[in-house]
Amino acid sequence: MPLDLNPKPEEIKNDVNLFVNYFKGFNTFLGDTEDAINKYYAFTNWFFASPFMSVIRSYATIYNKPITPYPVFGLLYGKSNAGKTKLLETLMLMMVGQKAVLPAKEFTKSLIYNLREEMLGFPIVIDDLNNTRFRNHAIELIKDDSYIAENFSSIAISANEDVKAVENELSKRMIICHITASLPKMDAMKGSLVRTTQNNIGTAFYREYLRRMMDTTIPLLIEELSDDEKEAPDIFYLSSKIIKEIIGEFYKEEVPDWVVELKLDYYFETLAEQSIKQKILTMWKSNPKIFKVNKKSNILTIDTGDYHEANRIVGELPSYMHKGTANGVISLDLKYAEEYFGQDFCSRFIDRFIK
Repeated sequence: MPLDLNPKPEEIKNDVNLFVNYFKGFNTFLGDTEDAINKYYAFTNWFFASPFMSVIRSYATIYNKPITPYPVFGLLYGKSNAGKTKLLETLMLMMVGQKAVLPAKEFTKSLIYNLREEMLGFPIVIDDLNNTRFRNHAIELIKDDSYIAENFSSIAISANEDVKAVENELSKRMIICHITASLPKMDAMKGSLVRTTQNNIGTAFYREYLRRMMDTTIPLLIEELSDDEKEAPDIFYLSSKIIKEIIGEFYKEEVPDWVVELKLDYYFETLAEQSIKQKILTMWKSNPKIFKVNKKSNILTIDTGDYHEANRIVGELPSYMHKGTANGVISLDLKYAEEYFGQDFCSRFIDRFIK
């Protein structure tokens, strides 16, 4: 059945207002709610654009352009009761009118290889994937850049905190959002805002987005890919620009400041690095004794006290910074580490000496 890409203005207005108010609901969470809203909005932008990723990757291959700016995997991970599953359900309702979510126990490499062509480009959502299944089945899929087809589905994965680290080789190939805010258990069980949103939201917002993407944006992207003088075009920026325009036109109140235009570097620099930066800086503030500086050798060491934890941290750090790991102690290039983390690791030791 043909998809109606000319939804009525009142239907778009209904969906836009439900969507924005749903996102405002994250302000009731505990923890860094601003960070959670920003990341969920960024993930939404990728999710909306995901049906076009395989198309653009196919043209990028034809015109000898990189395919990494067009990721077909997205990961939401973090605390329980962080709203990850409900967000993915809501986004699927907006796209296809159904809460089409695949339980983690059914996730295998072979199943995904078969499903991603059968879904006709709409994303496959895997809910609550644990660390073991992620490593046994997802990693190989994510690393496989050889599969190119004009129309196959992207994969969106939600996982809890036990997905401890996402190695650099994966963060270059997928969208990663680490959520640290969450709802208290009883509030999560009530969830009236989620129910209201899911019971009343339709597909009009997304159909309007699709029309605008297909009318102007996708032809522009393909044209730019064919130009040898231009770099790979930024689908994230063009997609977020359309989302912002639609919200600006149909939201009945002042547009929230988290409705922004997002660029490629936000996804592959800011988002990819934010989690490990926060982790190391929290360790530095709470337990500076595990950090040791050797200015003469230009080495910073971090004694994590745990072999596995050290390896997880190293997996998230840029390789140029890493000098070695032994018995849970990580050695880093001091100069690069201070630049990367934006922290003078000598400062606290100097303060102590003066005192």
